[in-house]
Amino acid sequence: MTSESEQSISKWRFWIPLLVQTVVLVTIPARSIYVLATGSNLVLETVPVDPYDLLRGYSQTLRYQISEFDTLKTLPGWGDIPGEPIPCPDPGNDTDSECDLLAKNIEQGTDIYVILEPPQEVEGQPPAPWQPVAVSPQLPDNLTGDRLAIKGDANWNGVEYGLETFYFPEAQRDELNQAIWEAQQQQRQNQIELAEAESEEQTHSFVVEVKVDRAGKAIPVSLWVLGKKYQF
Repeated sequence: MTSESEQSISKWRFWIPLLVQTVVLVTIPARSIYVLATGSNLVLETVPVDPYDLLRGYSQTLRYQISEFDTLKTLPGWGDIPGEPIPCPDPGNDTDSECDLLAKNIEQGTDIYVILEPPQEVEGQPPAPWQPVAVSPQLPDNLTGDRLAIKGDANWNGVEYGLETFYFPEAQRDELNQAIWEAQQQQRQNQIELAEAESEEQTHSFVVEVKVDRAGKAIPVSLWVLGKKYQF
């Protein structure tokens, strides 16, 4: 016969994992609700991605201007981000070789906080993206004006903010995938034209609105694609 102690242990083996799963399932939506209720609005600029990565059934894969190390390394505070500088290559006989003095290897999972400020003109549809002005390895406690900080984690090719993959209803799948594909093509064409014209003026055909709390955690609120808003 099974003793009462063995029965008690068996019950705990069943209930503890179930309790842990329940807490996780409740905590995740609760955190999102908290950010929605207390967070501040922020608009992020996307960058083109491989369309074969982008269109994955019911999900979208996105990258942002602030996902790129090439963007972040030009900002104040980059020198404070922990990482090993990448040695310059031996030029040898190659007189065209260049050395990127700002490049560094950053360990995966390293916290990176990006400070952004709102555009001068906040009106309009789609809304203009916020611009990155600095980076920090810690959450800044002295933000001025309307600036906000968003927390990301470094990976092997950039920074992720938990805003890279979105799932959407089946009824919107075809329309949204087509709109995003067209927006990506338009972004690429705009970049080519700007480079040829040596101009800094640009249009923003694809931006993401998010909410950011005081700790830098962000959740998505809506997409703007070719002037149309898609609510999450």
